[in-house]
Amino acid sequence: MISVLMSTYREADNILQEAVDSILRQTCRDLEFIILCDDPENTHTQRILENYAKQDGRIRFYINEQNSGADCFLKQGIKTCAR
Repeated sequence: MISVLMSTYREADNILQEAVDSILRQTCRDLEFIILCDDPENTHTQRILENYAKQDGRIRFYINEQNSGADCFLKQGIKTCAR
């Protein structure tokens, strides 16, 4: 299994959707896609990502309770990847 880890903060909708769609279109089907939202106040982005997670069981979506910066949050995300 391949783990793909992506962090998001305040990207434009089209950029976010392009990034997610790009991973989901990969030919390797045995993957988990972990998406971390580091902006707990951005409910719009959260809704977009929650919809993706409902449509594709490979997606695991997490929201940070407070903004901690990409490097800190990604370190936490690595711990959730399959071993």
